[in-house]
This record gives sequence, structure tokens and C-alpha cells, in this order.
Amino acid sequence: MQSVVSYAQSGQSTKTSTYSYNNQGVLRSVQINDGRPRSVTFAVDQNDQIVRRQEADNNYSKGDPFELYYRYGESR
Repeated sequence: MQSVVSYAQSGQSTKTSTYSYNNQGVLRSVQINDGRPRSVTFAVDQNDQIVRRQEADNNYSKGDPFELYYRYGESR
């Protein structure tokens, strides 16, 4: 399942983000096409809560950011 969001500011090109979901409707990835095109992937735990967010922009001279989320007793 996918969802596409586009926006354009006056005098600029249209920016588009494509959201991809699994069969249960859980976010799995986003393709972002703006001034810095990149993909963002998500890993989920057994409760379908996001526990990792990883960016990749195919620019190997710079690192790609990622975030890890640790939950204990439903708090972050």
C-alpha cells in the first residue's frame, strides 16, 4: 500500500514523498524527493512500533543518519 504527498511553493519545483506500508498498515519506508532525495526505512518490533529509522541518500562521502528507539513499559 502506498500514499503520495506532493507540494510546491511558488516558483519552485514540486516536492514528492511516497509512503509505503505493509499489509497491516504499518509504515515501512518513505521515498523523499526534495532538495536532498533520500529513502527512509523503518524497523518495527513485535507490536508494530517503530524502533529504528534509517536514512540513505546514496551520497557515500557523508554518513547517513539513523535513530534507535528503546521502549520500556510503553514509554520512550
